[in-house]
Amino acid sequence: MINLLRSEMFKVIRNRSFFWLNILMIFFAGFVIMLAVLDEYGLLDHIDNITVEVESEVVFSGTDFLLYMIEAPELFLVFFYIAVLGEFFIANEYTIGTMKNLVSAGYARWQVYLAKLIVFILSSLFIFAVLLFACTLFGSLFFGIGEWPGDQSIVHISKTLVLIVLLIISIVSIVMIFSLVTTNSGVSLLTSLLFYFAFSSGLNMLSNQYKVAQSLTKYSVFERFSSVYDNALQMNSFIETGIIACLTMLIATIIGIVLFQRKDIA
Repeated sequence: MINLLRSEMFKVIRNRSFFWLNILMIFFAGFVIMLAVLDEYGLLDHIDNITVEVESEVVFSGTDFLLYMIEAPELFLVFFYIAVLGEFFIANEYTIGTMKNLVSAGYARWQVYLAKLIVFILSSLFIFAVLLFACTLFGSLFFGIGEWPGDQSIVHISKTLVLIVLLIISIVSIVMIFSLVTTNSGVSLLTSLLFYFAFSSGLNMLSNQYKVAQSLTKYSVFERFSSVYDNALQMNSFIETGIIACLTMLIATIIGIVLFQRKDIA
């Protein structure tokens, strides 16, 4: 198992998609800071057809940028880079024959699945950390470092970060199913995105008419991620969200292992 983890870690580090996704997070952070700088100097007011709203009353320093990215993380951005990484890091291994070689080498399929899942989780968390670091760095360069919040705010931010980590792990576990079950990388990305839109937008539309959809939306990791800061306010909501994330991860992992055990790898 240790050798599998080392092998998977080596592959994800050398994977081009992992490299470019980190670069994309840096560019995204730079773009957000650039908008804030333009808004700070009033340059956006002189540009026609600008529809991007920069909350200049909230963001004043690098610390504020960091806290804002933690308090209001962009769900689609997180899911998208996880789905893209799953497509090129995992699903693509069927095409190049790596998956067949792993199974033929004598490793148990559950070991292969767990090794890939662990590395997939670590790499996804690393990309999110790069986004936070880039926002803090660029924000500090243009607006100063700023002041850290008080002890109570730090505790709440820490609880929010814990929930974000757990929810990202649960989302990775879901995407992992599509990445290992489908043999085509393009199909993997498409099915992952369709699943996201069905459970984020689709359920929200149906929840107004059906109680089942309302319950699924309430206990969905996507809904919890969108309101992660509020869920960390009360201890009961914090515990409930953590349990939802852990159960989602556990169920998705079991489903993925069962499907991968039965899959015919040619």
